[in-house]
Amino acid sequence: MILLTTGEIQKAVNGKVSSGFDPKEKNSGISTDSRTIKKGEAFFAIKGEKFDGAEFVDDALKNGASVVVISGNKKKGKNIINVSNANKALMALALYYRKKINPKVCGITGSNGKTTTKDVLAMLLKDIYNVTENKGSFNNEIGLPLTILNMANKTEILVLEMGMSGKGELDLLKKIALPDVGIITNVGPAHLEYFSSLKEIASAKAELIENLAEDKTAVLNADDKFYDFFKSRTKAKIISFGITNKSDFMAENINLIPFKGSKFVLNASGKKIKIKTSLPGIHNVYNILAATAAASIFENNLNLLAEKLEKAQPPKMRLEGVKLKGIEIVNDAYNANPNSVMAGLKELGNYGTGGRRIFVFGGMLELGNDSGVYHKKIGEEIVRQKIDYLVVKESDGTIITSNAALKRGMDINKIFSARTNEEIADILLSFIKKQDIVLFKGSRAVKLEEAVELLKSKIKK
Repeated sequence: MILLTTGEIQKAVNGKVSSGFDPKEKNSGISTDSRTIKKGEAFFAIKGEKFDGAEFVDDALKNGASVVVISGNKKKGKNIINVSNANKALMALALYYRKKINPKVCGITGSNGKTTTKDVLAMLLKDIYNVTENKGSFNNEIGLPLTILNMANKTEILVLEMGMSGKGELDLLKKIALPDVGIITNVGPAHLEYFSSLKEIASAKAELIENLAEDKTAVLNADDKFYDFFKSRTKAKIISFGITNKSDFMAENINLIPFKGSKFVLNASGKKIKIKTSLPGIHNVYNILAATAAASIFENNLNLLAEKLEKAQPPKMRLEGVKLKGIEIVNDAYNANPNSVMAGLKELGNYGTGGRRIFVFGGMLELGNDSGVYHKKIGEEIVRQKIDYLVVKESDGTIITSNAALKRGMDINKIFSARTNEEIADILLSFIKKQDIVLFKGSRAVKLEEAVELLKSKIKK
């Protein structure tokens, strides 16, 4: 981030100050955490569900905050900026800074594949442009503004993953980011707890590309059932990608190598290039197509992009594999929804091994009234893919999965239930052996990665 003066911050957030306020003082960054704030950074006392930043203002000042932005009139002083809402003030400053740096912005949303598409797109454009992308899960109304405010002043392209769990959230993020390119990876049954149908989810996703001007670009999945709907919701230029339906960027002659990657021919409007990647699964072929389609807006040397794709690696906890004492452990525990679990099971079912295929399932959250239906489908798919063992972290949903697998013919002696991640590791340790493969998959709140690390440490002993 460039040095913003306190005067710039005050003006951008429409704040009120007391006598003695120095508008010329420079700030070296923005922070919302009094514990990690660095000397010279501005502290925004935002409010969350379980905390109120206003309670930590004194700590922030003690730790070197140059100025504090706080809601209401809870505190006065020469280095205090009072605003009506500190959360909205953070967004306002992010919008100001986005306009000041004025990079080209790519916004990415979708039920699956956002993070991988974001990472691949950023990787493709780095070394060609100065690129900034959001780190970790900084994709909401707090994380996205902080990503914008922490971008370098020489940033030419800003790649932003945009998450949502409700209507209007993407519209809010879009008004802060002002995207030049809007990418929608797909629509699937995620966050159904907050929506009544997939159509409602699609309508919420469409907020990203609505009102994009004709000189902007929407990158859309031609194989998604809502493709025509998305096309009808934007005036922007359309670049399509897909495997089945005719599109601008198509994957042909696909050779999937379970948990290892894939090879395919990229057909970009008639120009064909061989692609080799370490990103496994048909779902990642789609992610690569989306990222490459977006990258082509800024770099038309497809051979160069193909070379870069060989270096792409799965994001942390997304089909992240390691082999220990002959046992293959695949950590796909970052999150789970029906489509991503199905994709993982297909990879597991197609994996050639002399050992057993073991699935550790933590369940899927935020599916609302349809949770039972989708958990049942997972149990049926487990049998269809001829998975040898099932270990679930006990919940209402995973019990349904276990019963569905049992009903479809899975041996009851090969189905296990655990209440804790440590118990999962102990159960696995009781029967796994060389040449086995273990896939871990579950929603973020379940934290199955803890079971992964426990198992790895026990195997090493």
